[in-house]
Amino acid sequence: MASVHQLPAELLIHIFSCLTQSFPSWKEYRVLDRHRFVLCVVCSRWRDITISTPALWASIYIGRVSDDQINPFPSLDVFKLCLERSGNIAPLAICLHECPQPFLGQTWAILYPHFHRIGDIMIVARSRDDLFKLLPIPYAPALKSLTCHEIIQESSQGRLIFKSDLVTDERGLPSLRSLDVENIPFRSLFKIPVGQLTALRLSVPTSLTTIAPLSIEWNEVFDILRQCVSLVDLHANLVGSARDGFPTEIIDLPKLERLTIYHPHLASHLQTPRLECIHAFNGGVVCDPQQPLPCLRMYIAEVGYHGLRGWCVPKSFATLEQLHFIECGRSAVRNVLARLAESASSGDDRMPLFPRLQTLRLSRLAVFPRSDVGLTAVIFKLLDAMPSLRIECVRGELFLYGLTHGQHEKYAHRLLPPTSTSGGPYSHEDHDMI
Repeated sequence: MASVHQLPAELLIHIFSCLTQSFPSWKEYRVLDRHRFVLCVVCSRWRDITISTPALWASIYIGRVSDDQINPFPSLDVFKLCLERSGNIAPLAICLHECPQPFLGQTWAILYPHFHRIGDIMIVARSRDDLFKLLPIPYAPALKSLTCHEIIQESSQGRLIFKSDLVTDERGLPSLRSLDVENIPFRSLFKIPVGQLTALRLSVPTSLTTIAPLSIEWNEVFDILRQCVSLVDLHANLVGSARDGFPTEIIDLPKLERLTIYHPHLASHLQTPRLECIHAFNGGVVCDPQQPLPCLRMYIAEVGYHGLRGWCVPKSFATLEQLHFIECGRSAVRNVLARLAESASSGDDRMPLFPRLQTLRLSRLAVFPRSDVGLTAVIFKLLDAMPSLRIECVRGELFLYGLTHGQHEKYAHRLLPPTSTSGGPYSHEDHDMI
């Protein structure tokens, strides 16, 4: 028998249990589902350990497992087997991904008696009608994370329609801390105990609004945010309305540390004294100059960053240490960096734009051709003006292309690959690690 098979059972259980963590996407649930059964066929000892460890069976993926048009979904017997082997103690993590009727209804009926021990559930429905047949969520005292997505948008004159609340009684989810909803009308969330949430993701993606422009009810959004006094992480993918639809009030989020935002003006309506990271999509962010951000350390600008919005409020970014650009336009990045270099090298007594900046990260550099001499020159000027600055970039060797020996000696050690262990383009996982 190979030495790996002779490891103590306790150590093997610990190694195998690394597969039982909750995952952020249905794809990772699906991978876990495969690995668990692979462990059972390695050898008889591993099979015995795997089958007798309930935690290994407590994360269950129910969805398409093959491209077979006749039988693309797993047998309900497999689902029942996982529930049986998970025992009665281990908290369950469940992913229902695009299950069609009647398979979805049958699965839900099997799962219903086990809701009292579900800690994490992800529902990705094919249509709103499929989702409606599952609601409301029953009493789930152990539920900490709820993800509810509807992928085929149904609209009525550009507005989301719905037939049910997610829950009927806010007392039914006493442990809920994370809520992720996509294409779900906000009024259906009013009975969710949002005051106890630490993480909230509200999403109405633009890719699903091409047929009928979506009108976001900002009053409903603000009604929800007003109650989120414990929120630490807010992801607001809301782009379907103009600024004119915003209420005039300022929402106080005293514990918020991370903000992901798609509408540039939403940040100016939030009071966030503990905010550490802003991740801005599609046009940057506009901050209120009367509300400084004393704890801000990281700013991420991603996709479609065409202007200097947000940079016009230097005081809000006085504590910034990390600045990231992801798939942004070359001219916009060049202009921002040129302004930063000029501010740092001017010798003016006034506060520089980002006086504490330590790391500049440029990701997915396929948009930056080697021939962009202007951008390269600005980067070198910035490095000269800020001696402590390091630049991290995916495919960073592009900046070293064509350097003289003297330039290579001077700059190469400060043009570094990204610190992420992924080694690839910047991702949300990289963001969490930083």
